[in-house]
Amino acid sequence: MILGLTDRAAAFPEIAQIRKGAPKTDPKKPGPDLDYFRFVTPDQSLASVFASEFGNQPQEIRFISPFNTTSEVFEAWREAYTASSLQHRCDGRMTVRTLTPNGYTDNPMPCPGGCKQVGRLKIVIPTLKRLGFVTVHTTSIWDILTIYQNLMALEMLRGSLRGIPLVLRRVKRAISTPNGNGQRARREKWLLTIEAAPDWVALELDAMQRAALPSAN
Repeated sequence: MILGLTDRAAAFPEIAQIRKGAPKTDPKKPGPDLDYFRFVTPDQSLASVFASEFGNQPQEIRFISPFNTTSEVFEAWREAYTASSLQHRCDGRMTVRTLTPNGYTDNPMPCPGGCKQVGRLKIVIPTLKRLGFVTVHTTSIWDILTIYQNLMALEMLRGSLRGIPLVLRRVKRAISTPNGNGQRARREKWLLTIEAAPDWVALELDAMQRAALPSAN
C-alpha cells in the first residue's frame, strides 16, 4: 500500500457531469440558472444516447446508486478556490484538505474562511450502459439539504441505497434569497429532489404491508 495513492476509496471512472446552469460567460460568475439538466461529456456518442433517452432539456433523470450509503453517493463540503486550484476543503469548522507551500495536506486545521458550499452526487444511469459515474453538481444549500434528506430517508427505510431505481428531478420552489440591500425576498428557483421510482415504490409498499400482517399460529 502506498499512502496517498492506494489507500483511497473505491471509485468508478467519471464519464459525464450534470450541471444546473448554462456555460459560464464570465469566469468569475456561474452561468445563468436553467430549468433543466445540462449533460456535459467529451464523449459525443454518450451524449447522443443520453439525449435519445431523456431529450435535450430533461427535467428528470432515472438513475441508481451503486453504493449502500448516502455518504458514499453524496459528498458535500465547503470549498475555496482560486482561478487555478482548490485552496481548502472543510466542514465549516475544520479543514480536511488544505493547499500549503509544500503541497496539499489532509491534516485538520481551523477553516480560514472564504469558502462556499459544494455538493456532488455520484450516480449511475442504467440507460447509458456504462458502469461509470455521472456527477451531479450543485452549490445550492437547498439542494444539498434536500438531497441529503431524501437519500437518508430511503437508506433508513431500506437499509441500503444500492440498486434502488431513483428519479432526480428539477422542481420549482419559492425560497428566501438575499437582496442587494441586505434584506431577503422569496423567489422561485429550479431546485433538485430525489424520489424512488413509482414502480419500485408500489412493490415496496406491497411488501411492507405483507410483512406487517400478523403471522398465523
